[in-house]
Amino acid sequence: MNKFGKMIEADFKNIFLNPQELGEMHNLNGSYCLASIQALTDKDRIVQQNIGYEGISGEVLNVFCVAKDLDEQPGQGEIFRLDDKIYYVQEIINNFGMLKITLGVNKP
Repeated sequence: MNKFGKMIEADFKNIFLNPQELGEMHNLNGSYCLASIQALTDKDRIVQQNIGYEGISGEVLNVFCVAKDLDEQPGQGEIFRLDDKIYYVQEIINNFGMLKITLGVNKP
């Protein structure tokens, strides 16, 4: 790994997932690791997807974690467990080794 890559990797846990700031230990599909969880509001989802379904509600979360901290990277549409709650992977983006996993679940 080059020097720039090592600097980015160090920043993941020292800055982006710092336990004194945003990072917390979570169970991500059986892997206990530092992650930052961001709950999206209905407004965020409508702006993001530009759609809305009347009568259907749910929960959407963004999970930020280091890719190599997970035993296996999930794929879109797969079941994903976050701290023993079941979600579905809506989107996964790998940005220089930092994952942004968008999880969703419908609620009655």
